[in-house]
Amino acid sequence: MKVHPLPSNMPSISRWNRLKKTPRIRRRIASNIIAINIMCFATAMLRLSNFGTDPYSCMNLGLSLISTLSFGTCTSIVCFLLFIPVLLLGRQFIKAGTIIYLVLLGPLCDVYSFILFSSIGLPETLAVISRICFLASGILISCLGVSFYLCSNIGLGPYDAIPWILEHRSNGHVTYKWGRILCDCTCIIIGFFCGSIIGIGTLAMACCTGPIVSFFNRRAAVPFIYGKGAVNPLEKHPT
Repeated sequence: MKVHPLPSNMPSISRWNRLKKTPRIRRRIASNIIAINIMCFATAMLRLSNFGTDPYSCMNLGLSLISTLSFGTCTSIVCFLLFIPVLLLGRQFIKAGTIIYLVLLGPLCDVYSFILFSSIGLPETLAVISRICFLASGILISCLGVSFYLCSNIGLGPYDAIPWILEHRSNGHVTYKWGRILCDCTCIIIGFFCGSIIGIGTLAMACCTGPIVSFFNRRAAVPFIYGKGAVNPLEKHPT
């Protein structure tokens, strides 16, 4: 995607003023914030299942094990590190949602993990059936959060922007699909060597969530954010 500069004779408008004029922007920002909360809560549930988390969280959990930093702190550090190539190579993907993601994701991961672990207990103390319930619920709730996060369409987090940048910079030779697979596999490998848990939850989150997210897009996120009968703004790609 080529970004065209504004004409020199066009009156300057602040980015915030342009943002305020975007259709349904308040609902989209609220949906994005709610979505990040939902995703962080779901990640805490997946951690409680002890069957593995999504690839990105798998890597960050592994880094927290070898660094003694909290999971949320490692998540925030990695987010800011990944933000650097996005800033240099894919600035068009940076929007309000990118900043919200950077600020909220790490702290909320720690908050929801603390709430669940302190109120329910460690995974080792739970029965297998309870852990399976947490796994299934975590996957469904995570897909719901991802649906609202993507459909709000106000910018991507750094990790989610990387595959789009690979496609953009390679002129389509590396498609988003293969870029995402590359990123997820890299995270799983790093998580494995750092001692993170890789299990059925990791595989399910990496390979099987697409249809569930698409279902929530049609039935929940798009109707809520844009109204009944609205078209999914992500049919091509986020801009």
